[in-house]
Amino acid sequence: MVSPELRNDIIAGRDVNLNMLLIPTYENTTIRKNKESDVRLQRNLSMDEFVIAFGRYKRIIGTAFPNRNGELDLYLAHIIETANIWPDCFYEYHKIFSAKCAVMLIQHNIKIDWSNGDSDLRYMVCASSKINTCRKCHSTTHSTVMCSLQQQNFQPQRNSTSYRNTPDSLGRDVIFVDGLPVCNNFNGFKVCTKPYCKYVHACKTCKSKTHGKVACQNYKEGYQHNDQNLVKANSKLVP
Repeated sequence: MVSPELRNDIIAGRDVNLNMLLIPTYENTTIRKNKESDVRLQRNLSMDEFVIAFGRYKRIIGTAFPNRNGELDLYLAHIIETANIWPDCFYEYHKIFSAKCAVMLIQHNIKIDWSNGDSDLRYMVCASSKINTCRKCHSTTHSTVMCSLQQQNFQPQRNSTSYRNTPDSLGRDVIFVDGLPVCNNFNGFKVCTKPYCKYVHACKTCKSKTHGKVACQNYKEGYQHNDQNLVKANSKLVP
């Protein structure tokens, strides 16, 4: 529920803290008294929180000025794009842009179009912030999991089983089954605990997908055979 005073401030074009729109039955008079001490008004919103708060802001503006709905939709898309590239400072950019628009309207009677935001202001605010890029190709237009290079890394191999010369991060051999890399954790004693593992869960010894290497009968027989040979070798050394 938005208070009448807050609603009037939004319609009048005053700078409004979007955090207020997420606090139930929070009156403007109370905010003015406790603004400095209320931590809820000081925190930066997440992208999900921003979408909810700005949606309420947009509905109030749209009721009074229906012709601005498209403008604010484009601004929301602009903020989402900003958050995808600079996730740590999109809200700071919005606050400065909103304050600038309010000053121009209230003090100079100049209405700024929100649809494209302010690119110069955005780069000034976000210049020192970490950029969110694809780890494969370093693009800002998509995430790593959606990168086309991600798919190229898992192209099927000609042979059903093959080895990769480069070991994994723990120095273990990487085996391919049906053109896909086998999960080394699945073949270990602790097994794989990932709910959605991107590697094939198959035995590195017999290539079966019903068990890991430590549970494989072929692996156990080979291990026992090596133990027997070791016992025989040691017995020959005994005088």
